[in-house]
Order: sequence, then structure tokens, then C-alpha cells
Amino acid sequence: MDHFHIKEQSKQALIGNRLMLFVILVITAAVASLGSAALGIGFLLSIIIEAGIYLSIRQMLLNKKAISVEVALIGYFKDLEHCIKILVVGFLFHLLVVVGYFLLIIPGVYWALKYSQALFIMADHKEMDIFDAFKESAKIMEGKKMDLFIFYIGFIGHFLLGIITFGLYFLYFIPYLKTCIVNYYLYLTHAYKKSPDPEVIEAQF
Repeated sequence: MDHFHIKEQSKQALIGNRLMLFVILVITAAVASLGSAALGIGFLLSIIIEAGIYLSIRQMLLNKKAISVEVALIGYFKDLEHCIKILVVGFLFHLLVVVGYFLLIIPGVYWALKYSQALFIMADHKEMDIFDAFKESAKIMEGKKMDLFIFYIGFIGHFLLGIITFGLYFLYFIPYLKTCIVNYYLYLTHAYKKSPDPEVIEAQF
């Protein structure tokens, strides 16, 4: 895929949306950490919010809508069954990656790439079975895992710049990275060639 185009398109879409997206990401990080002492409740809630952030970024890219706090923070909490599915998919993904890293790191990287799209897929398809989301991710990532790895490697310079600036550059970079990751998925699934307003978005709100 054309990594340069995906990144440039993401950068343009963020004009006027970057600050709001950064605020939402900060809130998500706060939620994840606040409940860490209580059986990881904050982490579990952050998985659902992560899906909401995906949906808001998707709408920004496909439908030219502004980043929405409501969509990002409470959107998927409105449908309990779908919410639980998203939660389970996110939890299993993180568990799988952690286990993989304990198995000499390489399996963790492989599984992280192979199942990297499972949460997005589950967020888009409320009727889908949990394990089918993982199967679909494995399917669409077939032959694309190295491409995605190279895509991630392309952001190393940004991470180094963030370290050099004592974290200040991350104010700019983190919303950009999130948008690029979602945009990669949209191109991976040919979302731009489909309806700009998918049924899953209408079903949520």
C-alpha cells in the first residue's frame, strides 16, 4: 500500500481535529490507569473507548466529520452486547500478544500483526462472532504483515523526536499516529470504495 498517501491523507484530515483527538486520547489513558488497581477495570473500559476512538476517526476520514467526544467516549456503551464483544476481542488480543512476547518476543510480534485489525473489525460488525473477528483479521493480513511492520517502522523518527523534545512533540504525533493506523485499516478493507456511510455507523447512533 502507499504509505506516504495514507500518512498525508491522515495529516490533512487532522486539521482542526488534532487537539480534540489528543484530549480524548489523554482521557483514555487516564481511564486505563485509574482502574488499574481494581482488577484492571480502567484497562477494560479503555478497550471499549479505543473502539469509539476508531469509529470517530473513521467518520472523520470517510465522512469528513469532526472528531466527536460522544462517539469516542460513550458511543459503544449504548449497545451492551456489542460492547461486551469489543471488550472480549480487545482483551484476548492483548493477552495473546503478551503471551507471545513471553515466548521469545517473535511470536508476540507475529500475532500482534496478524490480529492487529480484530478490534476494528469487531467494532464495524456487531453481528460478527468474537473469534470470527480474529479469523477475518488473519485473512486480510495474509501477505500484509511485513507491509504493516514496515509501516510502523516508518514512525521511528517521530518517536525519537518525541524523546528529544522531552515529550512535547508527542502532542502532535500521537493523534497523527492513531489516525494513520485507522486509515491503514480503511485502505486494507477497501472502505473508501464502499459506501461512505456504512450501516454499522447508522446502527450505532
